[in-house]
Amino acid sequence: MLQDYKLGLRALLKFPGLTFAGGLALAIAIGVGAGWYDIWGKILSPTIPLPDGDRIVLIETQNTLTSRPELRIARDFLEWRRELKTIDDLGAYRTVARTLATSEAAPEPIQVAELTAAAFSTARVPPLLGRGLLASDETPGAPSVIVLGYGAWQRSFGGRQDVVGLVVNVGSTPATVIGVMPDGFAYPVKHEAWSPLQLRGSYGPLEGGAISVIGRLAAGVTRAQTDAELRVLAERAAAAFPSTHEHLQSRVAGPGEMRDVTGIAHLALTNVPVLLVLLIACMSVGTLVYARTATREGEIALRSALGASRGRIVAQMFAEALVLGGVAAIVGVTAAAFALRTWGMLFLETNMGRLPFWFDLSLSPRAFAGAIFLTVAGAAIAGIMPALKITRGMGHRLKQTTAGSGGLQFGGVWTVVIVAQVAATVMFPAVVYVEQSLLRGVQDFDPGFANEQYLAVQIERDYPIDGGANVDAATLERN
Repeated sequence: MLQDYKLGLRALLKFPGLTFAGGLALAIAIGVGAGWYDIWGKILSPTIPLPDGDRIVLIETQNTLTSRPELRIARDFLEWRRELKTIDDLGAYRTVARTLATSEAAPEPIQVAELTAAAFSTARVPPLLGRGLLASDETPGAPSVIVLGYGAWQRSFGGRQDVVGLVVNVGSTPATVIGVMPDGFAYPVKHEAWSPLQLRGSYGPLEGGAISVIGRLAAGVTRAQTDAELRVLAERAAAAFPSTHEHLQSRVAGPGEMRDVTGIAHLALTNVPVLLVLLIACMSVGTLVYARTATREGEIALRSALGASRGRIVAQMFAEALVLGGVAAIVGVTAAAFALRTWGMLFLETNMGRLPFWFDLSLSPRAFAGAIFLTVAGAAIAGIMPALKITRGMGHRLKQTTAGSGGLQFGGVWTVVIVAQVAATVMFPAVVYVEQSLLRGVQDFDPGFANEQYLAVQIERDYPIDGGANVDAATLERN
C-alpha cells in the first residue's frame, strides 16, 4: 500500500501542470466545503460555550393557526415557573435598545437584556466585578440597577475598577452599576448589559408585552420529558382559556437552534453560490483527472499486459488521487481558516447582523471531519471512476494496440472545456477578495462631509411588560 502512494506521488510530479490545476480546484472545493459545512453546523445546531451549556433551553410557543410565535406569554410563564418540575431556574427576558450615557464617555446605543434573576443565573457565570442580579432587584419599586458587559465597561469607563456603585443613565432612567461581566459574555444572545425584568404577580391570557422564557433542565431530565410536562399544562390552559390558548403549542428548544423551515430554506438559498463553486470545482477535477488518466492509456495497457489486475490498477489510480486530495485538503483547510479569521466576521455580520455570543469562527473538529470526507470522496470520484472507465475492456483493446498507437488525444473542444472550468474555479478566490474589499470600502466610505456632526436616530415603540394592553403578534413582530 505504501508503494502505491509513492508511485502516486511520482505520477503527480510527472504531470505538474495537470497536478497543479487539479490540486487547486480540489483545494478550493475542500476548503469551501469544509468551512461551509462547519458554519452550517454552528448555525443549525450551535454549541453554547457555558458551563453545561447543552442543558440550557428555551420554551417556545407557537400559534398553529397563524404559524407565528406567540410572545405574549407572561401568564403562562408564571404558571410554568410554579408548576414545571423538570426545569431549574426558569426565567424570562426581553431585549430592549437603550442609550447608555455616562459622564466619562459619549452616549452609545446598546442592547440590554431585561431579565429575571433566575434567567441571569442560568448562565452559571460569575461577574468579573460586583454582583449579578438578585430576586430582590426585580421587585416592583426596587432601585434601578444594571450589570455592564465587558465591552460597555471598557468603552464607557475605560475599565475603571471602581465602576461598581456609579450611576449611569440607561435611556431616561438613572441606574446604579452593580457588576461587570467577563469578556465575551453576551448571554442570552448578543446583549451588552443586563437589568431586572419586573413582572406583576399575575397576568391575564395574552396580556403584557413580549418575553422569551429560558431555563436549565433539571439533573437527569431530557427535553422529551419537559415537552411531555408542557403538553399537560397546555391542555389545562386550553381548557381554561379556549379562545386564546386552544391553538397554542409550547416546546423546548436549545438557544439558537433553527427549526423554522422557512428560515432554513432561506439560508439554503443564500448558499447556492457556494454549491455552484463546489460543482464547478468537482467538474474541473473530474475532467482533468479523466484527461490525465486517458492520456496514460498506453502505460495502463502495458501494466495490464505485464499481469497487473484491473483492481490493482484502480487501486493505484485511487492512491494517486488520494495523495493529490490530501495535499489539496491541507492547503484548502489552511486557506479556509485564514479566510474565516480575516473575512468571516465581516461577511456574516454584513448579512446576518451582530452574531450571537456562541458563534465561533475558528474551525471545529467537525470541519476537519468534513475535509477528510470530502478528500476521500473526491479521491474516489477522481481516481476510481476514471480508472474503471479506462480499464473497461482493456484486454480487448490490447489485442488491437500496435506499437505506434498512442493514448487518447483531446481536441480543441476538450481543451476549451478544461481551461474554462479551471478558470471559473480560479476566479472564485478573486471574486471573494473583491467582494470583501467592497464591503470594507462601504464601511470606510467617506461621505464628503463632516458626518461626525450628524446623528441618526431609530425610534421604536417599547411595549412595557407590566402594561395591560394587548398587542397582536404581527405588531410585535414588526417592532
